[in-house]
Amino acid sequence: MRILLDTHVWLWSLTAPEKLSAAPRSLMSDPSNALYLSAASAW
Repeated sequence: MRILLDTHVWLWSLTAPEKLSAAPRSLMSDPSNALYLSAASAW
């Protein structure tokens, strides 16, 4: 599955993963999923 991460989800996954519920953490840690981040997140 391809997953486009919201900027907040991406930042929380890096700095405070406990803020994310089990469902998004599970999706993000599944190696069969491709994670994408918008170029706008760098702004």
